Amino acid sequence: MQVKKTLGVIILAALLAGLLPATGLAAPAAQANLLTNPGLEQPYDDGKQASGWGRWFEDTGKQPGTLDYVVPPVFSSEVNPALVYGGSTSQHIGNKYEPWHGGIKQNLTAPAGTPLRFCAVGRIFANNEDFEKAPSVASKNGHLKVGIFPNGDAEWNTGGIVWSAEANPHDTWQQICVEATSGDLGRVTVFTSASFRGDTAYHLDVWWDEASLVAVAPPATTAPTAAPAQPLPTAQPISCETRPDGSVVYVVQSGDTVGAIALACDSTIDEIRRLNNLTNDLISVGQTLIVKGPTAPPTATLAPTAEASPTPEASPTATDAQVCVEAFNDANVNRTKDAGEQLLGGVGFVLSDAAEPKGSYVTSGLEAEPYCFAGLQPGSYTIQARPPLGVVGTTETQWPIGLSSGMKFEVAFGGSRNADAPVQNVPAEVEPTVAPGNGASAAASGGSSDLGRLAMVGLGVIILLAAGFMASLVFIRARR
Repeated sequence: MQVKKTLGVIILAALLAGLLPATGLAAPAAQANLLTNPGLEQPYDDGKQASGWGRWFEDTGKQPGTLDYVVPPVFSSEVNPALVYGGSTSQHIGNKYEPWHGGIKQNLTAPAGTPLRFCAVGRIFANNEDFEKAPSVASKNGHLKVGIFPNGDAEWNTGGIVWSAEANPHDTWQQICVEATSGDLGRVTVFTSASFRGDTAYHLDVWWDEASLVAVAPPATTAPTAAPAQPLPTAQPISCETRPDGSVVYVVQSGDTVGAIALACDSTIDEIRRLNNLTNDLISVGQTLIVKGPTAPPTATLAPTAEASPTPEASPTATDAQVCVEAFNDANVNRTKDAGEQLLGGVGFVLSDAAEPKGSYVTSGLEAEPYCFAGLQPGSYTIQARPPLGVVGTTETQWPIGLSSGMKFEVAFGGSRNADAPVQNVPAEVEPTVAPGNGASAAASGGSSDLGRLAMVGLGVIILLAAGFMASLVFIRARR
């Protein structure tokens, strides 16, 4: 009898264990990152891009007289802690003076029909000054974005890439995300992209770090079930509300992230943190976030008068002025280009007006020079020369220019790799030559100086002869 009771208790306990829900369920597993080397850590292939990633870029070739072109940038690993978002390394891409368009990519497998989200954290620095000496110039945008090609391996210009909205995080990090559903091939390609087309500066730099590719919902299954599966709830589109004072707010929904909210509401992660006193990116459903601060009230505009006089048409502005530059190896360090002195490569010239850079040129040491910035309007300009590493300038490195219609301003920069060589006597005139619009250069003043010296010597000889003649007359008279 006792044995039967014991057996009954065991059976009852087993039944209850199978029927009653457990009270200590483990937390759901974190989403798996499908990328190889998502932190962009060492090693870097050939010192250029993080292992597991490829690099891509557009190359249109240089277009003289305009900045509407792109050339290959420089790829490298970044270990400066101030420019690393997570881990010990970030991916750096940049160029000096030359506009560029490029990024990194990765091809990988993903189950067909899987909704995916690709994110990467990016940062911009653009300036003629070095990092930490001046802030990034906000008008020189890098147009950062990320993309997914949902059906196989692809290049950056393949049709069908799903791109995110653009972001321009100057001197700060911002997460940029995009979502797409994988196609039937079970392979996808993800991209980061930046473009400085139309801009020039000594630094045109971008950093990428902490990338992720995750499934945002489980793939659909075709296996029959006892009851039809309930459809997954559809994520509500992010709706940003603008208040009368110009501020923008958003009420957090299920599945939202600070990065996605910042992207949809044209804000930044740092701005949302600052406006809401957040110390991290943890947010809760139903929370009202301020995503953009209030703006100043609009300035009232005066209504036009009943009888407004028509505005006279502006006469066309002349654009026939030009600035021509060359660089030479000043072997004898006399600040003058002498016969036999070769062209000097790697010297960057930047032409700017009072508002912004107007063009740039980097010497190759092989192409015929001078190179001319043509089609310029009359006005005030500055041309600046930056010698390459190991070269010391023997002439000026910056010239102020006042251009008039049809004027041609010529600049010759001299540099020497012998930093200890003494600078020889400098000619009295070291200003660049200003030539008339027909291209003929004004003559240097050295010839007239030589003639003057000869005239002085001749005059001295005449005076000495006259003095001797007078002395002989005095001697003759004294003897008489």
